[in-house]
Amino acid sequence: MNIQEHLNNLIRGNHLSLEAYLREVCKSEHINETKADMHIYMLRLDGNNRPRTNDFCEYLINQILDYCIPPSEIRKAQEKDRNYNTTQYTTALFRKAQRLFTGLENTGEVGELALSVLTQNILRMPQVLCKMVLKTNPEVHYHGADGVYGKYDEDTGKYCLYWGEAKIYSDIKRALSDCFDSIKDLLIEEGANGTRRERDMDLFRMNLDFDDPHLEEAIIEYLDPENARYNMLEYRGVCLVGYNEDSYPKNLSLIEDDIFNAIHSKIDDFKANIQTRLIRRTPLDAFSLEVFLVPFSDVDELRAKFLEQL
Repeated sequence: MNIQEHLNNLIRGNHLSLEAYLREVCKSEHINETKADMHIYMLRLDGNNRPRTNDFCEYLINQILDYCIPPSEIRKAQEKDRNYNTTQYTTALFRKAQRLFTGLENTGEVGELALSVLTQNILRMPQVLCKMVLKTNPEVHYHGADGVYGKYDEDTGKYCLYWGEAKIYSDIKRALSDCFDSIKDLLIEEGANGTRRERDMDLFRMNLDFDDPHLEEAIIEYLDPENARYNMLEYRGVCLVGYNEDSYPKNLSLIEDDIFNAIHSKIDDFKANIQTRLIRRTPLDAFSLEVFLVPFSDVDELRAKFLEQL
């Protein structure tokens, strides 16, 4: 079977609609002396030069059903809706998804949701573990990766699992450092029982749900340590770092192109900051990483608007 073709069917979302909220500043900028690539997507402005923070939060919240609920559960609800000429069952799943989020003011879940949306819509890699539904307490953050995504490398025959980490802080340097510390813990452990990654791997094996029996059968071979295909399982990382960007003026005096140019002029500095931090955390520099930078006008406002609309 064509594994990648089946994985593509799992990708959620309309990638064209994302362009209304985020503007590409750069994509696939390689970080020298590492195996990392950087992508920058800025928050767009509306016709009055206001950052579309509120609209972006609403856009993210509209994705929570796909983010939180396994594919087979969504399909069953949609089938019931068709059978009974209603939207009752899908609406109930949306409410279930809402209840899985915390109400904490410093929540990082807005970043985790944004990571999922960007990974699927820009990198075209599906989420392969719905971690939110595994939470035992909605007021506590899930302890593990901020997302798990999959891709089949047809050139090498490897199945690549991308472990996700998202950090949204006012200071970009602190956000980068904390994000890379977290992703390093997930990637460099070699089969150590009890680590965050191994706990997530156990959950992944037990909760594999692609609503595609043939794909599940193929992927489980890569996840079984006693199967020869396990040796073709490669761990990679995908990161989202949100931060406060001073180029967004508080008095709304700049048009979007002005802010775009200001952020674009910092690309080399961003690359240098990422390179330094990855090399300091060797062997993290030897792992394939996709690093999203998303500048916001105010990350505290982003969290507040997200919680308010949720």
